[in-house]
Amino acid sequence: MTLMLVILGITVSAGVIAKALENKNEPLPKKAITAWELTSPSANPTLETSYQPFTGNPEELCSGSEDVCAVMAEDRGDGHPELTPSLINQINKQAPAEDVYFKN
Repeated sequence: MTLMLVILGITVSAGVIAKALENKNEPLPKKAITAWELTSPSANPTLETSYQPFTGNPEELCSGSEDVCAVMAEDRGDGHPELTPSLINQINKQAPAEDVYFKN
């Protein structure tokens, strides 16, 4: 009886390990890119908490080339954008790009 339980335990463990290894090779789901607008004109554009989701077209929200008004980024999972070092660099350069929008 004890030997049977040990064999059953080994079999179940092997199945769990095999399933875990099988799932390890599956790609992670890609997060959707979302438009984010600054919560106010005086907000710091390099802080993730300075943005809120925007459902319109950022090009309609923003015009000009001086101040950041919107970015395109992934949601970090708490209702704020994931500002990557590359995106922050683009914001600091103050140069319009396909993922950073500016206005006067």
